[in-house]
Amino acid sequence: MPFRLLDVPCFVIHRSQDTDRESCIIELEEKIGLKIQREEGVDGSLVATTDFPRRHPWTGTTTAAELGCLLSHVNILEKFPAGFLYICVFEDDAEVVGDFDGYLERVFALDKPADIIYLGVNEIVEGEGTADAGIKKVTRSWGAHAVIFNRKAVAAVLKTHKNYLKKGFALPADWLYNYAIKECGLTAYACVAATIRQKPGLISKITGKVRKGLFPME
Repeated sequence: MPFRLLDVPCFVIHRSQDTDRESCIIELEEKIGLKIQREEGVDGSLVATTDFPRRHPWTGTTTAAELGCLLSHVNILEKFPAGFLYICVFEDDAEVVGDFDGYLERVFALDKPADIIYLGVNEIVEGEGTADAGIKKVTRSWGAHAVIFNRKAVAAVLKTHKNYLKKGFALPADWLYNYAIKECGLTAYACVAATIRQKPGLISKITGKVRKGLFPME
């Protein structure tokens, strides 16, 4: 039976206070043809007032916004419903710009099964080609705004998250997925031309800058 996103539990991270993103979610639901379960995003500024680990592997300190994003992703993965093989996580600024159904068919036609499928990334930093010129097997990328995980990947991501927390690190979501892919030997694919991107014109909750629709996007 072919893979269908319709058969996958889909969640979208959304803080109810971010009313400017509500129209994006509605448009996303219309484009993919299914209702997406909303997951209230974590307020990282509140977490930052606690003793929650804050070390960042590059900048030194994980920001409050990065903390909120990270824990929102983790909260969803921890709720992986029983009886399903995959789970999909969207951020609330995700916008359909390509044939994601066709892309998924091509991913599942590859020789090596996918543990993680990025429906779109802002930048592929480390990757290698596959039999499909439009798909890369990635070990490092930025832009975890629309991602499908299987159970193996979810277990690996949560394990990696807990391991680094013990070391005092709060790996931002992109970093967490990259680390899990490398350290746990996961197979992750990303499309060269994104099928889903972060909608330009909106202010990034992480950087505070307006996205300009460039590649990689700001």
